[in-house]
Amino acid sequence: VPSTFPGGGRPGAPATWYPGRLLRPHRNHRMKTTILTTLTLVLALGSASAATSADDKEIIAAQRPSYPLRACILTGKAFSNANPAKPVVFGGRLYLIASGAETKKLEAQPDVFAKRIEDAVVKQQKPLYPMETCVVSGEELGSMGDPIELVHGTRLVRLCCKGCKGEFAKNRAEYLEKVNVRMIENQRKTYPLDRCLVDKEKLADHKPIDHLYGVTLVRVCGEKCLGSFKENPDMILARLRKARGLARKGEAAKREG
Repeated sequence: VPSTFPGGGRPGAPATWYPGRLLRPHRNHRMKTTILTTLTLVLALGSASAATSADDKEIIAAQRPSYPLRACILTGKAFSNANPAKPVVFGGRLYLIASGAETKKLEAQPDVFAKRIEDAVVKQQKPLYPMETCVVSGEELGSMGDPIELVHGTRLVRLCCKGCKGEFAKNRAEYLEKVNVRMIENQRKTYPLDRCLVDKEKLADHKPIDHLYGVTLVRVCGEKCLGSFKENPDMILARLRKARGLARKGEAAKREG
């Protein structure tokens, strides 16, 4: 049975010892060892890159549904078919930029661009926020001074005081789920459709699923339609926006009449 034997051979070239004889490795063997070692390193680096990519995909999936901007954060140019959005993850935060846009500004001033995202999240989601009490303490918002507008990813969470920020950080998922439940309850009251957003079946004929996409309630008739929605949310959400627009026009016409 071969084993590594110290000494023997040139420095840096380990010898292989067999009972009764000592052999230095052949040059080709050393070359093969070097190649294999290099290949192992490349594969290891590739695995690390894949892991990072997987982390980025998770961040994109979580933050894109409630991403507040429809224009490149670096150039200000609106996204379109000719100027599609490209997701970039930097410092655990999602940024949508125009294809070909330089990221040097983002890398040089991450705090500036992060603040732009946070300000846009607060402005967009504050009118939709479903709770008048702190999700952590249960205290009425405003009872302890101005509420804390905390942005988690691309979601707004309103707290009664700075002291609740630490408690929220300990269990973000649990507290955010409480906000989600209330948001679904609130939006269900004014939901403009009685049919599945995907296949247009009557929701009353099924056990509908209430799915919160970012901060928007989407009602579908079953798991199959939910899967279809997740494959192409932008196109299907356009139907919901159209239905809401028609509902607002109807309400305005009633008031005028």
